[in-house]
Amino acid sequence: MRSAVGRWAAGRRTWVCLGLGFLFVGLLWAGCSRAPSVELPDPDSGRFLTVEEQRQLSPGQLKQYCRMLDDYLASLREDVALARALQDSLTAVADSLQTEQVRLSSESRTLERELAELKARRSEPVSYVVKDGDTLTGLANLFYGSTAEWRKIYEANKEKIADPQQPLQPGLRLTIP
Repeated sequence: MRSAVGRWAAGRRTWVCLGLGFLFVGLLWAGCSRAPSVELPDPDSGRFLTVEEQRQLSPGQLKQYCRMLDDYLASLREDVALARALQDSLTAVADSLQTEQVRLSSESRTLERELAELKARRSEPVSYVVKDGDTLTGLANLFYGSTAEWRKIYEANKEKIADPQQPLQPGLRLTIP
């Protein structure tokens, strides 16, 4: 037969063992049910969680990460829509510029023809005062539309021009036939 002290000690041991058992089970359960905390990256930074990292998330973190990804996807869709609108706008501008280029090119050819006709119809010689950097070929191109016509100007001004290959003297008055 046990004494009262022995029964008390045996009861106490039972309670201590039960308490430690519950503590152990509680700690085990807490460790299994909680995933280690993982810092959620901002998708705008270009960093995303791997599948393995996603598996470590708690259900709440996973839900939050999915919301972040949904928001990021929505912003990407908005960016794509904006880019498409800008592309359409730029295409319209490019088409407009191309049309204007064709129009200006045609107008330029018309003006060049008119200028050549006017120069060809000119019957009286013109007087021209040489500017710094002028050459016979440059003047021929200006007045005749061709650098090959420089000899006409040279022949009309032989007495004033020492070397036809050199730049002309500024201030010199030439006759343009």
